Amino acid sequence: MGVVRGFQLLDDNVPAEKLRPNAITLIVPVLGILEQSGLAADSTGVKYEGPRFKVKTAGLKSAKIRATWTASHSDSETAIELYDVTAGSVVGSVSGNTGTDVESDDLKDGITEGNLLELRVNVTTASATSGATTDVKYAVLELEYGWS
Repeated sequence: MGVVRGFQLLDDNVPAEKLRPNAITLIVPVLGILEQSGLAADSTGVKYEGPRFKVKTAGLKSAKIRATWTASHSDSETAIELYDVTAGSVVGSVSGNTGTDVESDDLKDGITEGNLLELRVNVTTASATSGATTDVKYAVLELEYGWS
């Protein structure tokens, strides 16, 4: 891999066939959730919604959730979801009682350009212990783009 020290565009009409496959690759992390603690896990339902955003799909090679979360009790289950607000549906998720740097399957085929999306915390199985909580250290959506 080389280092770019100077740059001069000689021809702004470079055809795609002159570029090797995925000659330009970029990974964009969308920070959806950061340090949310004490979210109620003794009942089911959405406990936190991150900021809403849109995704451009041109050149999108993959889209994956990556997250870390914990729980105060072992009988609850939490899902970190990519939610399509416009369509009213879950695109994909990672879930469990706890998780460290858990990565989802590729979700790019479920993303509709122009729709509002958000990462959210959804307790899908409540703890039997009153006052149980779940904490999310972070959740991001990693978007990988590649152009030829």
